Amino acid sequence: MKDKERNCPICGDINKKFLYHQLFGSEKIFPFREYSVVVCHNCGFGYANIVEDQDKLTKYYAQSSKYENSGNDLGPSAFDTERYELVANFLVTAGVDKSARILEVGCATGGLALALRSKGFDQFMGLDPSPLCAQIAKDLFGVEVIIGDLDSVKFESRFDVVILEAVLEHVVNIHSLINSCKKILNPGGRIYFGVPDATKFKDFTDGPFQQFSTEHINYFSPDSLENLMGLHGFTCKDSMQYKLNCNPQTEVAGYSSLWIEGICMDIRKDLQTESCLNEYIRLSNEQANKIETVISRIVDSGTEIIVWGTGTHTARLLSDGGLKKAKIIAFVDSNRHYQGEHLNDIPILPPAKISTLRQPILVSSRVYQSEIVHEIRENMKLPNEIILLY
Repeated sequence: MKDKERNCPICGDINKKFLYHQLFGSEKIFPFREYSVVVCHNCGFGYANIVEDQDKLTKYYAQSSKYENSGNDLGPSAFDTERYELVANFLVTAGVDKSARILEVGCATGGLALALRSKGFDQFMGLDPSPLCAQIAKDLFGVEVIIGDLDSVKFESRFDVVILEAVLEHVVNIHSLINSCKKILNPGGRIYFGVPDATKFKDFTDGPFQQFSTEHINYFSPDSLENLMGLHGFTCKDSMQYKLNCNPQTEVAGYSSLWIEGICMDIRKDLQTESCLNEYIRLSNEQANKIETVISRIVDSGTEIIVWGTGTHTARLLSDGGLKKAKIIAFVDSNRHYQGEHLNDIPILPPAKISTLRQPILVSSRVYQSEIVHEIRENMKLPNEIILLY
C-alpha cells in the first residue's frame, strides 16, 4: 500500500509497524476500499494508514451520514441517550460553568444538546457537515446547527468550551482540527474529547474488527491524547474511562477528557496501545473463525439468502470472508443513503422492498441484531427464517 502512506497523525514520524489489514470493498458506499492498521514506532499511536484526504471524508459525512438514523422521532437511541447523559454529567462534575458558551463539533442530530439543556446549560451551538442532521436537530429539538466544518465556517464570537464527542477518531489531520478549535476559544477556554478507548478494544463484546471501521481511522489511548494535547500546550483537567452497553449483548468502552491551556510537553511513548490492539486482533480472529463456520454451512447448502446490514461488518465478510461465495439475492439496510446502491453488483433495498420475499434473512450485525430481529418479526411480520451470527 505504498500509495496510501500516512505519517503518524500525532508526532509525524514516518516509521510504523503493521498490525492488520482491513478490507471493505466498494468505495461507492464507504470512504475507503481498505487500509492497514499500524502503530507509530516513535510515539506508539495506533492509526489507519490511509491516504490523507479529509475532503473525501467530509463529503462522505455530508452525503452519506448514518447518524440521522441513530434514533427515532422521539429523540436519540437509548444507547446515545445514556452516553450523552454521561458526557453532560462529566462536564458538570468537571466544573464547566452552566453559562458557558458551548460549540459541539460534529453534533449529528443534537442529542447531546438535549442532555446539556437538562443540566442547565443554555448557550449551545452545533456544527455538522450533514444538512439532514442539522434539519432534524432544529425541527425536533430546537437546536441551532450550522452546516459545515471548522475550516469552512467563520464564527462571529468565540466559545468557552468546544466539544468533540465521537469525532476525533474520524479525522485525518488532527493537528489542524485542534488548531481550529484553539482559534475559536476564549482565553481560558476548554476542549472536551470523547473517543473510543483503544486500550479497552480487547474488552469490547462487539463483532470482530468492528473498531477498525470504515470511519474510525485513529485509535486513541489516554496516553496518546496526552501526547497530542501536550504538543498544543494543553493539560488534562479531568478525565474518565467508562463502559456502556449498546444493547444486552454489546458493550463498548470510551474515554472522556477535558483540557485547559497549560504548557507544551514532550512526547512520551505510548506503551499500551500496540499490545492492546494485538490482543484485540487475536480475539477478533477467534470470533471471525466461528462466524465463518456458520457462513460456510450457508454456502455449502446453496440456499439463496437476503443479508440485512451493509456496514463495516458486512463489508469485511464480503471482502475477506466467505460471504462473497453465498447466493445473496439482496441486501437490506435502513440507511436511506445506502438504498439504491449495490454491493458486489447486488442491490441494497429498503426493508419494505423485501416484504414479498421468503428467502432466509442473514442478520449481519451484532450491535443491532436484536433490533433487526424485532423489525422482521414484530413490525414487518415476516415469516422468513432468520440466521443469526451471534
